[in-house]
Amino acid sequence: MSKKSKLSLITPKTSEKLRYSFFHKDGDISYLKKLGLINERIELTDDGKKVFSFYPFYGKGEERREYFPSSIFSYIFTLVLDDELQYKKSTNYPNLSTLFPSYDEKELSYFINLILSSLIKINVLYIEDDKYRAKTNVIKEFMDLETIDRVTYLLSPLLDSDLVSVKKALSLVRYINSLSINDWKRVEDEIFFLTSLRLNWDILIKCFLLTQKDNALTSTILEEKKEDKAVVGSDFSITYSIFNDSRIFFFASPIRMESIREWLITKSSIKRALDNNYTKDEIISYLESIAIFPINTTVISRISDWVDEYKAIEITNCTLLTVSQRYIPLFSLPDILEYVIQSPLPGYYIMKSEGEKKWRKALSSYGIEMLPSTKGNKFSKEREEVTLSPIPPVYPLPEKREVPFCEEEFNALLSKTKNELERRLVLFNLAFSYPISYTLIDGLDYTKKKKEAEKAILSSSSLVIVDIALNYYFVKPNRIVDDTLYTDSGECLISKIWRIGICDSVILEKDLNPLDSDSL
Repeated sequence: MSKKSKLSLITPKTSEKLRYSFFHKDGDISYLKKLGLINERIELTDDGKKVFSFYPFYGKGEERREYFPSSIFSYIFTLVLDDELQYKKSTNYPNLSTLFPSYDEKELSYFINLILSSLIKINVLYIEDDKYRAKTNVIKEFMDLETIDRVTYLLSPLLDSDLVSVKKALSLVRYINSLSINDWKRVEDEIFFLTSLRLNWDILIKCFLLTQKDNALTSTILEEKKEDKAVVGSDFSITYSIFNDSRIFFFASPIRMESIREWLITKSSIKRALDNNYTKDEIISYLESIAIFPINTTVISRISDWVDEYKAIEITNCTLLTVSQRYIPLFSLPDILEYVIQSPLPGYYIMKSEGEKKWRKALSSYGIEMLPSTKGNKFSKEREEVTLSPIPPVYPLPEKREVPFCEEEFNALLSKTKNELERRLVLFNLAFSYPISYTLIDGLDYTKKKKEAEKAILSSSSLVIVDIALNYYFVKPNRIVDDTLYTDSGECLISKIWRIGICDSVILEKDLNPLDSDSL
């Protein structure tokens, strides 16, 4: 029998034992080792990986999974950068029903509220003048993350847990498919055991990480597809189904945000890009990098016109320093000069307001101890630098068995068995072909029968006992006193045993349905 054929006879029940032992580091390890599915360190072998499965513990795997609405982030940042989101006053978000027609508007609005709350807590957004604000570099860092990491950052404050635990939990939640309401608790308990995080099913549903149908949960797909490019049309539209659009909201405004996504390059969207320090060359370079066809010259020409119009007036948020003669040489030093916008007159320096802490520190380091505070109203507060790093991957395991269980072949093998021992050897994947090889001590050899029982006791093994009527008993032996063998199922006389043999303890299990794993 080929290895693949053998693996195709590994039952769902054994596959479930493998999952349980792998995660919980206990269970009948010796049995799985005997099958070559797990090693001494309780790591999956190559064969083990081929028959490992999260099903049915994490659900029956019957439901078609939807994609998580990851474009919601681009939508939110478009509103933030366009200065359209007021703090704690935004309950009706513009064009939601048009942009996301497949989603309930109230549910999506609630989700946006949760996102905004989390983005504030992790310092991606901040509040200024009762409006949501963001620093360009922080948005870029956030959008550069894989979707699962973005969601991890969002869930961490909502679930009041650390990033690593949340990602571990999410990495398990992603395997939930058709999980019955009756089984929610056992999955919740396992995830808590593995991550120390108690799941909040309601939050996961409201964050569109799980969908509920007929009292069953199915996870959404967090992985983004990033293979293709977009069509940049002569009508200034950008249309695509699959590609990495983590920057597009800087350059265009959303028109449609679901399976087929559409954005529109407008005068205001180009202003948005310029406001966030993109140059004309960078804007055009980005559009060329995503376009499957050359961009129409009319589009490029119009963008150039808008850029020229934007540059006609320059407005800079700055701080004016009036400096005495003795300190003027300091402003030619590199660590101060980098914050100088211009010097209209000797002793007058227009400084970048953003970066005030840094140029103040530099001046102080050169011995200016009496550096005064800034007079007048400040235009904006400096924000703490935020670093959003990728979170290490966890549980990179196959979702389904590489070698599926072949129920037809399994039942055909099972039908050939001639006694209860053979049947159990097949049921518990201790036999993969017929005829089945096994050894039982003949009842006429009393000494060998007793030695076999003693060996089972010493090795903590189980016994199969056959009486003269050919009834099979599977027991765990405890001790022998004279001719009496004491077991977990009672006692018997060794002299009355017709046949006896050592067997794997797994075949003592009362539940003999190899397709059912609910007992675990």
